[in-house]
Amino acid sequence: MTKLTARQKRIIALIRQLPDEMEQEEFEALICSLVSWYVGEKDVPAFLMYMSVKVSNIFQRIIEQAEKETKH
Repeated sequence: MTKLTARQKRIIALIRQLPDEMEQEEFEALICSLVSWYVGEKDVPAFLMYMSVKVSNIFQRIIEQAEKETKH
């Protein structure tokens, strides 16, 4: 098992403190805050766009793989 970095441990501790349910605005603010902490405030929009494209590509590959598996 890979050893966690100090940053990863802090993120896990933060996530464990979150409430079970959040309003959408609260969740969006949390995401922006975490991204700001990670990349810096001025880079939040660019990083979120980058992640949006990256996540979209991952989901597309998952869908394509699932379609291939159902055809066989």
